[in-house]
Amino acid sequence: MEGISIHLIALSDAEEILEFELKNRSFFESIIPTRPDEY
Repeated sequence: MEGISIHLIALSDAEEILEFELKNRSFFESIIPTRPDEY
């Protein structure tokens, strides 16, 4: 599989992870318990 890589997350990934979580929040809430905004 070219173009795919896996690496451990780092503090430098925080902004992209937050963006991903917020963009997909409604999907995540449909399958897991809702997390507080402070999470």
